[in-house]
Amino acid sequence: MRVKFAHTVIFVKDIEVSRKFYAELLGIKIIQDHKIFLFFEGNFALHQAKELENTIFKREVKGDSDLQGRNNIDIYFECNEIEKIYARLEENHIRFIHSIEKQPWGQNVFRFYDPDLHIIEIGEPSFKTFDE
Repeated sequence: MRVKFAHTVIFVKDIEVSRKFYAELLGIKIIQDHKIFLFFEGNFALHQAKELENTIFKREVKGDSDLQGRNNIDIYFECNEIEKIYARLEENHIRFIHSIEKQPWGQNVFRFYDPDLHIIEIGEPSFKTFDE
């Protein structure tokens, strides 16, 4: 028996707002679209929070969920044109945590919030495994 990591599912308050943010603004390709669940290239998925909470906890969640964006997860992406994506996000008035900074391990990255206040990090390719 072997357990293998498949993908991470991020809970989002409004799947349409998040679709526009990740697919249109960041340009991440959607592989499967199930309306309340989006599976993106790179083993990354978004799920409408309320529906997923109902499925997991077997009870109806009343009102809006407040489980998203608690500064306790860093969703990491890489981009080979880090200055270009930074400028694009800046033009769209994204809430940045910090601008492009060199990290102690030598990689340039910047961090910002998505619409649900999840921490998003974009760094220049850190290994030679990056492909377009």
